[in-house]
Amino acid sequence: MSKEQRALQFMLDGNYEAAAKLFIELMEIEKEEPRHFMHFGKLLFQMKQYEEAERFFLKAISLDESQPEFFNSLGNLYYETKLYDDAIKMFQHTIKLGLDESDVHFMLGMSYVQNNNITLSLPYLQRSAELTNDAEKSFQYGLSLAKLKYYEEATQQFTNAIKLDDTHTDAIYNLAIIYVHKNELVLALQQLEKVLKQVPEHSLALQAKKEIEKLSR
Repeated sequence: MSKEQRALQFMLDGNYEAAAKLFIELMEIEKEEPRHFMHFGKLLFQMKQYEEAERFFLKAISLDESQPEFFNSLGNLYYETKLYDDAIKMFQHTIKLGLDESDVHFMLGMSYVQNNNITLSLPYLQRSAELTNDAEKSFQYGLSLAKLKYYEEATQQFTNAIKLDDTHTDAIYNLAIIYVHKNELVLALQQLEKVLKQVPEHSLALQAKKEIEKLSR
């Protein structure tokens, strides 16, 4: 196992001190190898040393601007530190460089959501959901659709999320709210009961159930 492989294994095992020691040695030996700077940046990111991580990500990019993963890692850092405009730029460039992966589209879409630009989030959340059949990705895409009142499309996404994870109470609750908007109160109550069966103290579900029961009297 090479020194780089051992460093990566230490990082995977959570032995950050040992990983850092090896990465520093590698950066001293191969000063022009961007991969070492990227790996050390990821280690610092995991340790929540965001300013230092950014510095090493930028160093890696300065050595090789053709690697989409470098920009993706920097985008994740900017998202984590709530610099959503910067995150958007990094994820856009990641995709431009050819990294057409579900997680990249998802993070770009979520960056737009965090910036309250729901409309621009849609194509990226849609692409993410198309590339990976994942409960959370379907849910977030459905949530953006619901906010823009695309209720039928949102229903499909929430239903898929629940199919993949029947404990996803956020998806179940939001499906109930769509039924409320469509005045399908019996279906709404059924979904709310599912939420409350899993989370009896779910305040939003309790309030929604109370309001529906008032309307049904």
